[in-house]
Amino acid sequence: MTCTILKTATYRFEFRFEEPVRFGNHPEIPVRKWLDRSLKRTLCYEPHGRCQECSYQTQCFFFDMFEKTELSPFVLAVPRDAVNLRRTDTLIVEITLFGKYRSCLPQLMVAFEHAGIQGYQNGGHSVAFYLNAIAYRTPSGWQRLWDVYNPILLDDYTDSNSDEKTWETREVESFPVHQATLKFHTPLCFHWVESDSPASQELQFSSFFSRLMNRVTQLNRLFGEKQPDWDHVALSTASQAIKIETQVWDLQTVSYYSLRKKMKIPFKGVHAQFTLSGPLTPLMPWLRLGEWIHVGRHVSFGFGKYQLHPN
Repeated sequence: MTCTILKTATYRFEFRFEEPVRFGNHPEIPVRKWLDRSLKRTLCYEPHGRCQECSYQTQCFFFDMFEKTELSPFVLAVPRDAVNLRRTDTLIVEITLFGKYRSCLPQLMVAFEHAGIQGYQNGGHSVAFYLNAIAYRTPSGWQRLWDVYNPILLDDYTDSNSDEKTWETREVESFPVHQATLKFHTPLCFHWVESDSPASQELQFSSFFSRLMNRVTQLNRLFGEKQPDWDHVALSTASQAIKIETQVWDLQTVSYYSLRKKMKIPFKGVHAQFTLSGPLTPLMPWLRLGEWIHVGRHVSFGFGKYQLHPN
């Protein structure tokens, strides 16, 4: 069965800082802020103007990445232990791009290099950092594209990136799966978490899976190349047979400062872990897909990232 024909590419950026830095409990937020600010400064035709009024918005990579009201064409991931970095530590940022945006590595490279020159605001002063290396993901591992000792970006990376394949080629178990653990590494944010006590209304797997399939459908509509051939009714029916045997979560309130709204934006999320049981095999391609595209709200901040471990 074909999941979708949307193509993706995942790049890994490695950074070194001139001084120790502290990112806080959610390093994804400052990393996204770097990308936002730096893309606007380096790529916008009118960097001090309002994007919604700009006549160049149909040609602007920044507008597509951050200003469109529809889904963002990327997700990012930052290791959970990147809270405090020493001067010798390396910060790793992974960015997955969807559809035609998978070839936009040069724009990201320029933006991150510019962000390093501007520095990271740490405790009232700016700490310089630099882009140390870039790699892309292949089925056999990470392939180095560029580093400071070999500063020539491979010009054939989009053609040689063997990870640019349809989602049905992702890793899918060849054996029956009847039990699995689903663990979130960044907060899960959607309607189940909006109440003050999500524990009072345990999450149903069918609700989670419906949200995941909605994201797959929307991504394919916006960035795919043709319509998929899956049976939504059959998948929905199959998801209702899956039970969440145990649920463990830690409710958190996260906030970030919006430069556009000039205010802090709070939202709720949970670090959750679920034990699933039931006939999971027909759903595994989509659950594996969710590991790459994340699920829930605020995914462009890196939230909603999980890993699935068949038992």
